[in-house]
Amino acid sequence: MKSKRNPHYPRIRLMTLICLLLSLMATTTASASSSTSFASVGPVSSDLTTPALIEQAFRNNQITADQRLLYLTYAVYDFAKLPPQFQGKGGWRGTMIVYEINQARRQLREGKGQFSPALREALLAPQPQASTFCDREDGPNTISTEHFQISYGSINELTVQEYAQTLEYAYKVEVEQFGWAKPSLVPNNPFNKYPVQIVDLGDQVYGYVSTDGGNYKGFIGDNPNTPEVETRSFASCMVLNSDMLQFADGDVDKASLALTATAGHEFFHAIQAGYGDPGSPEENVWYESTAAYVEDVVSLYAHINYDYLFPDLSYSLPTPKPVENAEYSLWPLFSYAAEQHGGILQPSGGELMKLMWRDIAAGLPAMTAYDNALKAKGSNLNYTYHNFAISLRFLKPCPDPVPPFCFPDGHIIRDLVGTLDTTHGQIASVGGSYNGSMSNNYATNWVALPKSGTYSIELTNTSSTGALRASVVAEVGDSLTVASLASVAGPNATTSIARFSVPSGATNVLLVITNEAQSSNIESPGTATYRVQLGTAMNLDHSLYLPLSLR
Repeated sequence: MKSKRNPHYPRIRLMTLICLLLSLMATTTASASSSTSFASVGPVSSDLTTPALIEQAFRNNQITADQRLLYLTYAVYDFAKLPPQFQGKGGWRGTMIVYEINQARRQLREGKGQFSPALREALLAPQPQASTFCDREDGPNTISTEHFQISYGSINELTVQEYAQTLEYAYKVEVEQFGWAKPSLVPNNPFNKYPVQIVDLGDQVYGYVSTDGGNYKGFIGDNPNTPEVETRSFASCMVLNSDMLQFADGDVDKASLALTATAGHEFFHAIQAGYGDPGSPEENVWYESTAAYVEDVVSLYAHINYDYLFPDLSYSLPTPKPVENAEYSLWPLFSYAAEQHGGILQPSGGELMKLMWRDIAAGLPAMTAYDNALKAKGSNLNYTYHNFAISLRFLKPCPDPVPPFCFPDGHIIRDLVGTLDTTHGQIASVGGSYNGSMSNNYATNWVALPKSGTYSIELTNTSSTGALRASVVAEVGDSLTVASLASVAGPNATTSIARFSVPSGATNVLLVITNEAQSSNIESPGTATYRVQLGTAMNLDHSLYLPLSLR
């Protein structure tokens, strides 16, 4: 789906924005994020990025796994060596690519794995001698703030003071206001502050966090900044691009917003490294999508994360569709849940991330950890994901109080990006049916139903796996009528609504089906098949459901 730029951008410099956001953090209600409208930095490009081109070639068997990692290494560290056909467009974030490169470096140093001569040479390329802060050559200058030690050289248009103030703002929001754990520091860090390099990363990479560069990174084990005992905490370092103007159409105000979003995103990666993750196949999604959600926390109006819309929910939650930005695309789930549990800009909404990463650090799979976090707040992943699938599909803004079937900044997404128009099937009239299938581990299907009349709806799980939760949703203008089917359909089970009357004037009626069956096999979680049948409505003396109308 093409993105639309908003030409009416208010000229707000960074410090003005920070003052505004700090004020909002203190005074906003749970609905503030949906009632305030600002223009945005992004989306920045509709062309494929460099990593996306490389991944596409790998999926199409045009390059080997060795070549894929070699080209990703070139993309981050030696762009001139990258073949032209893989030199994409637009900005991208490099943390998880650097993480993968660092894992390969460790394997190589330990004598594990097989590497081609070219990849071996790229992975073992010596770091610059003057590389103390991170994995790039130190700049000639340093600046010290309360929590950061920053190395820098030439900076385009913005100032080092703006970088420093933005990093401190990210720290204030994420650590002091939201209570997420401070990143670990190695004992030999002479500054006792988090190390940052501001360098020329070319015209594509916003920035990244690394646990394998400079003198102030490395394995910690237990993060002393938490009451829990971690086993895989790492000290890290951050690299930020010295030219944010190139990601903002030459607009200095947008460059300030791009810097704010990038600093918030990357600093959350530093927090993640401090918690530590014992490792799992879903790590990319949970690392990047939660960091993309944090962009909203620190820079609600930059909207760079809109460039990752929309997630393909027909794929299971930990393993989204293998397309560009897929690993970032599930950030709306975390924004939705935060809004439902206190508000995106409120520490109560951010409590979910704190609980989730605590359990990840303890060794739980990310999906289980997030379910535990939701349960601690009186909900669960089954209920939250289903309501999220409804909310993202229709993008109704959230009034105050917040109802379950709305999205925090749905009206802004509609304006800048558009809406989802996906359907997996359609039933045109009573007596018709549709047969479909969907992955376990939280996938969604939308089946279009007749836009008028009264009918019964029957959903049958025709397989030996799956747990299918379903609701019929009718859209009339700015309102939704939502009615849930009687029960969750487990293997070979049926659930139904005996009588559903479509509201007058409905422009869209969908059966929203989510598969909440969990499998420990992330790569191959299994697939449930189902059948939807429309029948003649029963004449009843009482209602079988209570529709919820959102206005």
